[in-house]
Amino acid sequence: MTLGILPAIEAAGLAGKVFLTGMDCEVAAMQAVHKGYIGIDIWTKIDECATRAAEIAVALVKGEDFEYDEIIKNGDYEVPKVFVPIMGVTKDNLEDWVNNVAPEGWITMEQILAQ
Repeated sequence: MTLGILPAIEAAGLAGKVFLTGMDCEVAAMQAVHKGYIGIDIWTKIDECATRAAEIAVALVKGEDFEYDEIIKNGDYEVPKVFVPIMGVTKDNLEDWVNNVAPEGWITMEQILAQ
């Protein structure tokens, strides 16, 4: 969604002057982070999130209990909430994220710098 907004902000001459956030840390977004056009992009540890979601889905199908972090009351139901690890990726920690956090093959600095 952030990448959809960015062209309008660039056209208005406001790129890098308006604080934008995004998520999923794909190549075009990381290029914009590197340029300073996106202030922070949120990285979710996909493998941990997917594994936890699958474990909970199996427990729900079997009618079993599962661990959760808190209950959210939405007016009609009490919904268990499970937090997943996230990391904010900024221009300052971008290279460290690429080299030490992102899964191998997800993204490279060469891709980010090829603008």
